[in-house]
Amino acid sequence: MKDVQKIWILSTFILFATWTSSAEEFNDYQNIPDTTYALGSETIKGVIYDFYYIKSSSSHSHVGPHVKVSGCDELGKSLESIVIEDEISKVFDDFPEVKQWPVTSVGAKAFYEVEAREIILNKGLVNGCASYAFYNCPNLKRVVFTGAWLDFMPSNVIEGCHLEQLIIYGRPLFQSILISQNSTVDEIVFPDGATFASYGADQQHYRPTTAIVYGSLQCDGADVNTIVIKSEDDGIAESSNSTFGYYSCPYVQEFRLYVMTPPHCSEYAFQMDPLFTGGVIGDTEQHLSTIRLYVPNAAIEAYKNDAAWGKIKNILPLEDAISENMPNGDEINDCIPEYYNLQGIKIEQPQPGSVVICRQGNRVTKKVW
Repeated sequence: MKDVQKIWILSTFILFATWTSSAEEFNDYQNIPDTTYALGSETIKGVIYDFYYIKSSSSHSHVGPHVKVSGCDELGKSLESIVIEDEISKVFDDFPEVKQWPVTSVGAKAFYEVEAREIILNKGLVNGCASYAFYNCPNLKRVVFTGAWLDFMPSNVIEGCHLEQLIIYGRPLFQSILISQNSTVDEIVFPDGATFASYGADQQHYRPTTAIVYGSLQCDGADVNTIVIKSEDDGIAESSNSTFGYYSCPYVQEFRLYVMTPPHCSEYAFQMDPLFTGGVIGDTEQHLSTIRLYVPNAAIEAYKNDAAWGKIKNILPLEDAISENMPNGDEINDCIPEYYNLQGIKIEQPQPGSVVICRQGNRVTKKVW
């Protein structure tokens, strides 16, 4: 009987060791797959990709082929622009039926100390980015997620970086825009709209940033200090499907709404409740007296007469915000415009009829060429 027990214990240990070895690469995530096969790596244009196959999992919803960006070689670290593959063509003997391997995640320190000024990520990152993915990249100014991403970004994912822009396509459910103490993001752009659902923001990690949303925003909780809502063609919309829920804007100091009709807004949207402010007790009336709300000049009276927006003491014309926050026209015109397609890839010359993102100086617009 003792021999049987010894055999059972030894067998269990071997199975556990095998499982641990096959799953150890997934320790970036909370849920470790039950059966994972590590199949090797391949370097493409300076970027190292690790291949895995998740055969079964009780806690991981994305079974099947996976590729993780795990690092960069010397070439990759020296590139000015890094573009991540959507999927990679490859056949493994163990899984001959799989011809295309989707890139689904970015590992910890994958872009550690790269020299790139911009990194463009693929649209299939269903497993998101691990902590410190963009760790200590002093030259990095722009990160683009070309498709809907996981709803939570670890606060240290861009540790040591100072971004001018973080662009996220695909109308994400975005639960956090928290930035670590050693990082900054000037603006976060959502070209396809967004849903914000951040509750109880931690002031220790919170950093001021501007969120620019094209189309509509469903705001159930925002930890930014400025919210800009623009029409999809970058003009002034007659109305918007945007909504602002209960206790959704305790930190927002400025709104720039390119919308004539006031979006639906809860009368409690600006309430300084400790439950929704990371335990900080604030003065709601003082908050309402310091918020700046910029709207089209012809819509000022409509916002003043609105039950919720009318609580804000400073309702001002959009022209004032533009003159305060943008360089003058001559300075902008002196800047050479840069064009990007809707996948975030830089293009030399837009094609007639195409929708592009144009960056000129500090101004970013979405337009039909």
